[in-house]
Amino acid sequence: MSLSYSVRIEFDKESQAPERVFEAMALYVKGFNEVQAAFIEGFGSEVEFGSSLAATREGSCIADICHKIVDKVRNVSFTNIFDGIYLGVQSEIAKNTNIANLGGVEDFASKVMEHVVANEDNYAQFTSHPSVNLEKLVNGLNKIDRAKGHLSSTDYAEFGRDKEFTAINKEFSCPSTFDSLILSEERVREFHSTEILIVRRPSYVNGLQWDCEKPDGQKVSAKLTHEEWFHQWINREKEVWPGDALEARVLRRRVEKKKKKASIETSIYEVIRIIPQSEVKQLTMDLDNGQD
Repeated sequence: MSLSYSVRIEFDKESQAPERVFEAMALYVKGFNEVQAAFIEGFGSEVEFGSSLAATREGSCIADICHKIVDKVRNVSFTNIFDGIYLGVQSEIAKNTNIANLGGVEDFASKVMEHVVANEDNYAQFTSHPSVNLEKLVNGLNKIDRAKGHLSSTDYAEFGRDKEFTAINKEFSCPSTFDSLILSEERVREFHSTEILIVRRPSYVNGLQWDCEKPDGQKVSAKLTHEEWFHQWINREKEVWPGDALEARVLRRRVEKKKKKASIETSIYEVIRIIPQSEVKQLTMDLDNGQD
């Protein structure tokens, strides 16, 4: 095999805006070059990657792209490695995948790398596992996604070599650039604790907020998600009155988004026991003494 690939656009000759075909082709070539470079450059900074237009063909709009890949230090042949990348990319862009977060990008990269590492002899020439350039990968996939927006509903694009082509799935999408994807990513941190919560106002609807208070006076609003206990309470198998307390296991989820204020979600996921109001004051005193 060779260090090359082709993009073919089968276009509707009756559709308006003939420039759409060339605008789409430019984005497809930029996108596929960027995607393949994201994997090749992961093999080390000493690897040089470049592309050129080898030929265009008659009939459909077909661009044949040739790569030049040189390892300046190890003098390793990248032909088999590129074949693995080519086959992996060809397989993945034929699916109706929606890449909407970093997890989706990493999954795409992992599936492509499965084709690369299948050739163990060639892969073993490297002393460390290659790291994919996720920024370049996302931006390349985003260009491929945008390219289809230039085509009419009766046009379609294919990726391949020589006379063997695979359709680029019209439902394949990567709507965000890397920067946009990072800004939209959530970071969730979870904190578990066992707490005494004095009930001020319960909710009679499963999953809604209970207004409580810690013994030190701190207000707590939490969803009660312990369904078994909740149904026992609703059916009067358990009795809780305002002023009684719950010894409960509490989960706090801190959700952080870039450029946005962090939010905290609190839930009571297990009620250990009910503490009558008559015992709450003494328990509070015991807790205070324990902190001295």
